[in-house]
Amino acid sequence: GLTRRSGPVTTYETRTWDTSPLQFANPAASIAVPGNVADVITVGAVNWDTEVLQPYSAWGPNHMGDRKPEVVGPDLVATSAWVGPDNAGTSYATPHVAGLVAMILGAAPNLTPAGVKERIISRASQADNPDYKHGWGVIRLGSLPSSITSIRGHWAEEAVDWAFTAGITDGCVTLGALTCPELAVTRDEMAQFLWRFRGTQLATVSATFNDVAVDDSYGPAVDWLAETGITLGCTATTYCPAGTVTRAEMAAFLWRLEGRPEGSAPAGFTDVPADSFYDDAADWLLASGTTTGCTTTTYCPEGLVTRAEMFTFLHRLQYQLA
Repeated sequence: GLTRRSGPVTTYETRTWDTSPLQFANPAASIAVPGNVADVITVGAVNWDTEVLQPYSAWGPNHMGDRKPEVVGPDLVATSAWVGPDNAGTSYATPHVAGLVAMILGAAPNLTPAGVKERIISRASQADNPDYKHGWGVIRLGSLPSSITSIRGHWAEEAVDWAFTAGITDGCVTLGALTCPELAVTRDEMAQFLWRFRGTQLATVSATFNDVAVDDSYGPAVDWLAETGITLGCTATTYCPAGTVTRAEMAAFLWRLEGRPEGSAPAGFTDVPADSFYDDAADWLLASGTTTGCTTTTYCPEGLVTRAEMFTFLHRLQYQLA
């Protein structure tokens, strides 16, 4: 045992690993070289199947108070570190993170080391609630960076990257490769975004809107929206492709896109009338995590939907309802 001879009373939990010397499990002493270095991405290990932290995975902070590890990865064998069928450890978790780094830099070769690190920790499973055992959590690939460097640091950066890499958008009309995140979404754009999101399925019959020409680029998308009942047009005979989209309309479009889910608890938004055409849709959007409202008590149904908001809604649908 440990006997105090002098100085303040300090209690340490101790542990041993194989035949190595006694180590402190105290957070300030468990991370060793090179994992305690400030500028590296330190990787812990979790069980491959359960994602429970492995007992041999050291944790922090380091001697400078930095949160360590930054992330944790699955243990057991990675093909890049194969030495046999029965090996496990942080040496087998780390290559997974190295693979993520390679994929990120392949998509965005000009990203700085700090940018790569931020991207990895911000997409990990505990990004909003890090601790000293898992760091920011289990690694997640999320969306690869797009070539749209102008949106770096934008609140919708991840959703915009996803929209480009998933083929939901190829830019805005006026500025080509730029994404124009703050521009209001028009109805022709909305049709194409939803259509691409669902895999560009072709309608069996053409819609009869007299303001949508056969050779319009958004024509197949509008045909599909009409056939699936996602839209009825702005009138019985027109679609109004150049019109903008309100948050009320977007709620209804997304709700219909997902098959009109029923049974969502009332959202409690004070500006959503119970008999409105988008009431059930707004309830479902909140319950599904697709929106949190424009405030905690309001939905702002008459507000116009921006491209950044549109991509965020679809990104949440893709990953939260998968």
